[in-house]
Amino acid sequence: MVKATFIRYFFKKKVKIPNEINGHLLGKLIANKIFKRDRHLFHKFAFQKPLKMNFLNVFRWVSMAEGISLLVLLGIAMPLKYSFDLPQMVAFVGMIHGILFVAYVGFAWVCKFKLNWSYAVLFVVLVAAVLPFGTFYADRKYFKKNL
Repeated sequence: MVKATFIRYFFKKKVKIPNEINGHLLGKLIANKIFKRDRHLFHKFAFQKPLKMNFLNVFRWVSMAEGISLLVLLGIAMPLKYSFDLPQMVAFVGMIHGILFVAYVGFAWVCKFKLNWSYAVLFVVLVAAVLPFGTFYADRKYFKKNL
């Protein structure tokens, strides 16, 4: 239903589109019959594959969030605590970073078995979690090539 509404809006035409537009065969048939002039645009927008959130993609998001939270903790919250005597920021960012760190370690442990990593790779990925900018290095070296 959403795709049919999108097609009507995109082509600014009153078009009779059946509800089974989600089937690729029917969509190609409609594209060939009705939208002959704009067929390439129709296929580009109407049949885009949805973003697959597999296990490794979720792990990459968690690793990026963990790396950013570590940088915020070390670069903003800790100087505020010791320079301006404001420990509230460390409590807030520290809790978020702790949750993300535990999630990162859990995802790394499961990835070790799902992706058949050696213990050396697992060690490097876990050490990257405690180093500033380490998760970005691990993402580039180990996570991207497995997608």
